[in-house]
Amino acid sequence: MRRRLGNQNVIWLLPIILNFLMWGNHLKAEELTPCGQVAVTQTLKNEAEPILGGVNMTNLEVPWHVTIHFKKSYLCGGTILDKWWILTASHCFRNDNASGFKVHLATTDIHSQQVEKRTVKMIILHPNFNQLFMDNDIALLLLNDPIEFGTDKIPICVTKDIKNMKECWVSGWGSSRPKRKTSSSLQKANLQLLNWEECYKKVFMLTENMLCAWDVEGKRDSCQGDSGGPLVCHQGTKKKIWYQVGIVSWGEGCGRKGKPGIYTAVSNYLLWIVLQTRKAGYPYILDAGYFFAPSRCLVLTLYFLSLFYLYNYII
Repeated sequence: MRRRLGNQNVIWLLPIILNFLMWGNHLKAEELTPCGQVAVTQTLKNEAEPILGGVNMTNLEVPWHVTIHFKKSYLCGGTILDKWWILTASHCFRNDNASGFKVHLATTDIHSQQVEKRTVKMIILHPNFNQLFMDNDIALLLLNDPIEFGTDKIPICVTKDIKNMKECWVSGWGSSRPKRKTSSSLQKANLQLLNWEECYKKVFMLTENMLCAWDVEGKRDSCQGDSGGPLVCHQGTKKKIWYQVGIVSWGEGCGRKGKPGIYTAVSNYLLWIVLQTRKAGYPYILDAGYFFAPSRCLVLTLYFLSLFYLYNYII
């Protein structure tokens, strides 16, 4: 007599889950574009000058950075995830109506209309975004037409492991001085990641879905107008590969000494990104080294073992 288990409904999901992993885990090499790598040799070079306290830069230094516009007005920054998807912040939008939104690519001038543009097909806001506490401040934009990559348009990398980041930069068109209008030129600022426990002591309403970055003296910071843009870091390897660790979200003022800027922790939402993009029919493919992405051989082995288990112990 075959032994029956109580959690039959869960066991039945094993083949489905394994098939899910196998279907989205691998693409042919020619379909994947290297992420987080820039063409300029002295990119994101540290500056002595104290975007608040930022310095001007070219789009070749951050080819993943885009601007999001509603009709003819600048709204927020964003980041290229792949040829179809833009990563940004939920607080930039009132609802998920995509009508009237455009994404400007490869630009350093926020007011220029002579730029490459894409219309937005779909806006996906995190369902648990909290406007009061700014928790789950993340959103995805699906473009109507894919991006053609080049030296000035490259996707950013994402990772679950952010412990070993060595150098971090925030970029955007935000105010270069507190209480002033947004900058017309793309700017950058070098920041340090702050330990979450230490940040919790300094910032009210900090959640585990947030991370903090600052300049200890308060001379550099993200500010009004930088919302939705990226905080990127690299791991100190010889070949610098840049990872987006944060999305500009909120802060207690700009450039206040002892008050870090608050960013959405992208590493907490990688599975959400995969599920939402797949549901929309344009799956985002994470790097094969991601924590839940086994090799094709292992997936196939587990898949057939689960079928064997179902046949012998459940059916």
